[in-house]
Amino acid sequence: MSDTNTHTAVAPAPKPMQPPISLKELTPDEPAAEEPAAAAEPDQKHLKIREHLQPLYDRSELLGFAVCDDEGEVLYNETFLSHEAASKTAKLFLSNCQQMHESGRNVYRMTVEMDDVIVIYHCLNEGQGLFILASDCELDAAAQRIAKLAE
Repeated sequence: MSDTNTHTAVAPAPKPMQPPISLKELTPDEPAAEEPAAAAEPDQKHLKIREHLQPLYDRSELLGFAVCDDEGEVLYNETFLSHEAASKTAKLFLSNCQQMHESGRNVYRMTVEMDDVIVIYHCLNEGQGLFILASDCELDAAAQRIAKLAE
C-alpha cells in the first residue's frame, strides 16, 4: 500500500450572494397597528429639529427622521417607516453602539448605505436620531448638518 494520499480536498462551494436589503423591506405590507398618540404630534423640540433639517428636505435629500429614547422607543417619527420598524432599526443601532462602548469605543454616528436609501443614526441632545436620506444625497453635507443637532 502506498503512503501517498490520493484524495484531494475540495473547498466548499461559496454561498451565493444575497441581494442587498432595502429599508422598505422592513415595513410590513399590511396596515400598521394604531400608532402611539404621543409619537404622532411634533413638540417644540421636534419642530426645531425639522426646521434645522428643512434645507435637506427642500433639496429632496432628507426623506424623514425619527427620534427615539435611549431604549429605542419612538418619541417622534416622520419617516415612511412604521413606529415598529423605526424602533427595530434604532434598537439595532443602539445594540451595536453598546457593544462598541463595552469594548472601549464610543460611537456618536453610524451610517448605513443601502441600495435605495442611506440611514444615519446619530446621538442627539433629545435622544437618538434616525435620519433617512436619498441614496444620491450629498452625504458629507447632510451628515454635517445632522451633527449640528448634537452640539
